[in-house]
Order: sequence, then structure tokens, then C-alpha cells
Amino acid sequence: MDVPAQPTAPDSGALVEPASRLVAALRLVCGGSVTATRAIRCPPDDDFPQGLGPTASLSALPTFDEERPTILGQEQVEAVREVYDLLAHPAVRANRGLQTALRRLVLAGADRVPTDRLIDLIVCAEVLFIKLPGLPADPGKQDKIVAGATALLADDPVLQAPPERLEALLRLGYRLRNDEMHGDDPSRRELRTLTGQPTDDLSAVVDDIERVLRRALVRLLSGIVEQ
Repeated sequence: MDVPAQPTAPDSGALVEPASRLVAALRLVCGGSVTATRAIRCPPDDDFPQGLGPTASLSALPTFDEERPTILGQEQVEAVREVYDLLAHPAVRANRGLQTALRRLVLAGADRVPTDRLIDLIVCAEVLFIKLPGLPADPGKQDKIVAGATALLADDPVLQAPPERLEALLRLGYRLRNDEMHGDDPSRRELRTLTGQPTDDLSAVVDDIERVLRRALVRLLSGIVEQ
């Protein structure tokens, strides 16, 4: 057997797609800012040449937020598996609007700045509830987002949020996003979470908006595959 003088590590590119899909599935089901690290390969003990050892692809690491870890509970494992499979479905891959919404939600999960997360999340909401249904992007975008979200999620068993609370949260998020985009001070607004509790923490509001959009995406994924 000829052993190369300078052996090279095998290509790890095949791991990129499933790793990215797993990150998306975890963020959709569990939230947080989970990310994939560099790909590492370890050859079998009886492989040749001896001494090559583990190898890693020294790519840049994606951003994440240590304050918002992704926690996978036993009761969520099956849901993650289902979403992971849905993300690979040809109908999902071919849906450009859905891919944009997924990308924005994943990006929002990694950002540490609440207002930046909010911008990505509202873009995600606009795609889900305006672009995907084929509605016109006129000045009534806020109303369309609210109508689409409440119609989809009013009976959601995970959120268990009444329509009026969904509406209040999404209208607040839309206005806060506009404040940020136009350079206005968002602190002038009264903040409330999905449960209606007042808060001074913008991150708590953004977390709830993300939770709503995660559920919307999971339900829409299933609907697109079933069409």
C-alpha cells in the first residue's frame, strides 16, 4: 500500500448541510442561539497512515449568544427530528419565501442586540404573512401580519395564547421595529410580553415574538409539505 508523504484530511463539506439543518431545527423547536462548530473528523484506529489524528476545518465560527442557550428537552426530541426532516423536503427547499423567513429567524437567534433581532424577526413575519400568501405589500402590512398570525396560531397548543394577546404583541413588535428603523426611542412605549405582563426588558418582548414566529414556521412547514 502506498502511503502519501503528506496525507490530507478528507473533505468535510458533506457535513455542512446537515449541520446547518440541525441548527435550524433546534432553533425552530427550542429557541436559543445554538450553532454548529467546526467540522472534526477522527480516522479509525486501524486506518492508515498512522499518526494523522483528528482534523478540523478551520472555518469561521458562527455567532451565538451565551445568555440565550438552546435547551433540548426530552419531550422536544421527536419534534426536532420531524422539523429536521421537513427542512430537507424538496417543496421546502424550493420555496424561496420560506427559505428567506427561515434564514431571518436563524439569524435573529444568533444576534445579541435585541433591536437587531427584532428587525430580522419582523422581516420574517412579513414574509410569512404577506409574501407567502401573495398579499400586496401596501401600507396595511401590520394588519396583514396580525391577521395571518392570529388565524394560524389562535388555537396553537404550544403557545396557548388568546388572539388578543398575539395581536397586541405583534403590533407592539412592529411599532418597535419601526422606531428602530427610523431612529426613534423605543423606550417611550409601554412593553408587555405575550402573557400581557408589563416589562422593562425589550429582550423579553423580542423573545416572545421569536417564540410566536417559531411556531408559525413549524406549522407552515408541515402545511407546505402536505400540499
